[in-house]
Amino acid sequence: MLMPLSTRVYLALGSTDMRKAINGLSILIESRLQLDPFSGHLFVFCNRRRNNLKILYWDRNGFCLWQKRLEKYSFRWPQTEKQILEIDRRQLIWLLEGLEFQQACAHGTLSYPCRCKSSGCPRSPRKRDLRKASKGEAVGFLLRALGNAGDGASWAFPPGKNMTIFSLF
Repeated sequence: MLMPLSTRVYLALGSTDMRKAINGLSILIESRLQLDPFSGHLFVFCNRRRNNLKILYWDRNGFCLWQKRLEKYSFRWPQTEKQILEIDRRQLIWLLEGLEFQQACAHGTLSYPCRCKSSGCPRSPRKRDLRKASKGEAVGFLLRALGNAGDGASWAFPPGKNMTIFSLF
């Protein structure tokens, strides 16, 4: 599931009747959560047994409904009095993997100053040498590039060498 950086993730806390489909969940978003289901944001619902998740979102011309059912174990769904909780994309991935998404030991986001020689450049293009990148770094770059094209990052390929995504795995 690829999503733009501006996409927000909302957890509808409590339990939801998993018999609801697109229409029932979109009505729930409008009436109970007071949010717009056509916004393109992700709305995550969980059942009472905590073994089934549904994610509803609007994608340009229609709703998409994604579901994950655990055969064993349960999701670490938050227990709070709120009706809705906003989390980031990283926390959603943790939740889907069965981890506690409110981990205190997660690393924060780093940002580095520009090393460009010109003083007026807000952000210089970064060059990365593919020969020095690990598979994880290469895959991470490609996923970021797909989600945020135009961030100024580029790869420096050796002359005469073509690189495909498939050779990274």
